Amino acid sequence: EKSIEQFLKDNNISYVTIKLIKEGISNANYLIDNRYVLKVPYDRRFSRVRKETVDLENICFKNFLSPEVVAYDEENGFLLTKYIPNLRILNAQNTNYFEIKNIVEAIKKYHRIKADIPKLDYEKLLDSYRLKINPKERIYNSKLTYSNIFEGEYELSHFDLVDNNILLDSNSNVTLIDFEFACYAPKYFDLVSLLGENRFSKEIEEMIIDIYFDNKEEKNEFLAKKDELLAIADLLWYHWAKARSLSPFADKKKIYLSIAKDKKESLEQYSKTS
Repeated sequence: EKSIEQFLKDNNISYVTIKLIKEGISNANYLIDNRYVLKVPYDRRFSRVRKETVDLENICFKNFLSPEVVAYDEENGFLLTKYIPNLRILNAQNTNYFEIKNIVEAIKKYHRIKADIPKLDYEKLLDSYRLKINPKERIYNSKLTYSNIFEGEYELSHFDLVDNNILLDSNSNVTLIDFEFACYAPKYFDLVSLLGENRFSKEIEEMIIDIYFDNKEEKNEFLAKKDELLAIADLLWYHWAKARSLSPFADKKKIYLSIAKDKKESLEQYSKTS
């Protein structure tokens, strides 16, 4: 296992200070000399730093949507990006029209990017997590796994639009981070991710949907698919969280189990109404 110091040395990064700036549920982030941010995974088995996602992130950088990647290490999951000062995490419960408009426009701009990145293999990704957990805790739902949604239109998706991955500056300009799950996924997956992974009020949710769609036909198409798309996402993230809960980090285990509980409850609610 390569050390942080060796990784930086290998990439000709000299430094004076390294300090922890943020502990996520999957990664720790270190600020290096106020120039770079280094993301280090807690569990390398779940790291998804890949050349194609790094290339995508640098395309996004050129489109003013993300930080520039300086170096990475697939085996150890290290990702070194340029530091952008004075960014704050989206606060879904304390946001406004201007922020929401900028976030939606940034996501739609991202969807227009052309990238050499794989199409989602949902069943394979789902099984990669499901097979890591106790068979008694696995959830099988063929209606979701083989949904006809997977036969429809695909678009470039970030795939993980939680609040921690949506950063804003003082002018509400948007920076997206953590492209590890990026892929071509069924149309509207990102919109469902944005709505489902953040605790927006009902009013803000309606605002997001109204801003996102230019015409009523597409909006109605989304509303017809919304619950099924959300359930497809929940089935995946339930197994991801359960698998991650086996981590040796006790404090993170509670967070993963809480996520899994929320996703399971959401799936049960979907089953009752579908």
